[in-house]
Amino acid sequence: MNTLLSIKRPRLARPRTQPAARKNAAKSLARSADESRDAAPAVERAVFDWYFPGAKQVCVAGTFNDWQPTATPLQPCGKDRWILDIPLKPGRYEFCFVVDGKRADEPGVTTRYLFVS
Repeated sequence: MNTLLSIKRPRLARPRTQPAARKNAAKSLARSADESRDAAPAVERAVFDWYFPGAKQVCVAGTFNDWQPTATPLQPCGKDRWILDIPLKPGRYEFCFVVDGKRADEPGVTTRYLFVS
């Protein structure tokens, strides 16, 4: 003989709110989310990680530092590897490397682009 067992869960009481109160609460929540987004612009981390054999100093110049050739130096990590971790706002940036005081352009490439999203 099969027996069917039914278990009823107690219903949780929900606070009843008026439609206007729910609508106002939703507007308030959306407004506070917009204000917090406007208050602190999003910042992402951009990492420059490159190899420059024999370099004594490596910097990056670009639209994010007004093309100042020595304003943003990379740190040597050994075995000709140089690295920089920099906060940038979302957007499109142009940049180039400056190695030992001279622009380090590859043949046919004068400016590089970085997209931060």
